[in-house]
Amino acid sequence: MDGLLERIQADVRSRCWANGSGGRRRSPTVFSFATGVAVGLAVALLSPWGTVGRASPDLQLRGLADLQATALARLERIHGYSARYGIPADLAAAIDDIARAEGLDPDLAFRLVAVESGFQADAVSPKGAIGYTQILPSTARLLDPRVTARDLFDRDTNLRLGFRFLRYLLKTYHGDVAVALDAYHRGPVAVDRLRARGASVGRTVYVDRVLLGR
Repeated sequence: MDGLLERIQADVRSRCWANGSGGRRRSPTVFSFATGVAVGLAVALLSPWGTVGRASPDLQLRGLADLQATALARLERIHGYSARYGIPADLAAAIDDIARAEGLDPDLAFRLVAVESGFQADAVSPKGAIGYTQILPSTARLLDPRVTARDLFDRDTNLRLGFRFLRYLLKTYHGDVAVALDAYHRGPVAVDRLRARGASVGRTVYVDRVLLGR
């Protein structure tokens, strides 16, 4: 049922973009309205009067309750992140959804984006790192050979590849978040060289900022 809700929400969001009510800085009110419409559609589809199938009324009601609880929990998360970081609800939703899809802790994902780019889609570093996650085009192409530098200005593409890279580093360094963040910032080659020399890694101002959410 979660998949059904997500598909409906995606359809509603696409309609918002198509009719001109959307935008990069779309307001939380518009997003909440769209999500409310999605929930309403899901409720209609799953109601005992719909054409769901042959499930008993009790099963249908329990399924509807689960669907509503899931939708409300997601809305509460998105509202919380949006308020905490002062960002549009659609951006908060994208970060939360994509982090979960990539197997990354959403809290860590939000802190990463806050430190890397301050939630600025068009941020470009002197070294050429791009977008929300400040990922280099060369690194992005290791994860997706088809991606271009221009593609990294797309919100979802940037978040997806940045989060995937951090998830890869977490796996590489056996779940050590501090070392993985250090490698994200300085590069895994640099971190591996330091480790080979017996130098300390994972104890930098950058790592502390991300871990502490500053």
